[in-house]
Amino acid sequence: MSTGIVLMSRAPIPGQTKTRLEAELSLEECAQLHKAFLKDMGQMLLKVQEHRDINLYLAYTPAGTVDMFDDLIPTEFERFLQRGQDLGAKMEEALSYAAQANDEEIVIGSDLPALQPQVLIRAIDLLQENDIVLGPSEDGGYYLCGTNQPYSFLFDDILWGQEDVLKATIAKIENQDNLSYDLVASCGDIDYCSELIELKEKLQQAEEWKSYPQHTAERIEKLKMKI
Repeated sequence: MSTGIVLMSRAPIPGQTKTRLEAELSLEECAQLHKAFLKDMGQMLLKVQEHRDINLYLAYTPAGTVDMFDDLIPTEFERFLQRGQDLGAKMEEALSYAAQANDEEIVIGSDLPALQPQVLIRAIDLLQENDIVLGPSEDGGYYLCGTNQPYSFLFDDILWGQEDVLKATIAKIENQDNLSYDLVASCGDIDYCSELIELKEKLQQAEEWKSYPQHTAERIEKLKMKI
């Protein structure tokens, strides 16, 4: 049984990515940081592929930017354009795309350089026993959503970006008949400079990593005068 893992990402265009970091970083620095995240996450997912039967995908946006990922994301990833008006619709479309060729499907974001392969492996294994798997993020949302088939109700009437996204999603699942779910370990995404500082401190503990985000570490080091 194969699992499709979709990495969702905006193209790393200065001024259009990691914009919440612009209070401390230049537009170019934000874009370069995002590129480092993508390189590390691509390599991390290849390590997952060494242990489980998975197919890898990149869901990118905006249209016409797929070539920007050539030096960032390994060729093992099938590329396709994101579709949908909001985050929920885009995730649903991404899961549906992966479901065409896989038994289970997982979607994750691209600002998770600390995410480790064992978390994805755990999510894959949990999907053998559950209908839905979620990965809680530290801001009250979730960074990972896995399903054994696409469920559109998961993404209906959710106020994305609010602190109760995970709670609201779990309530939706529990209101359904005969659907089971489980959670994997929490992981923080990098949206603000305070989170970048926390990541910098964590990166100094290299022995804790199964997949060390080297590109991210090097990029953060170049920002040492600012963070």
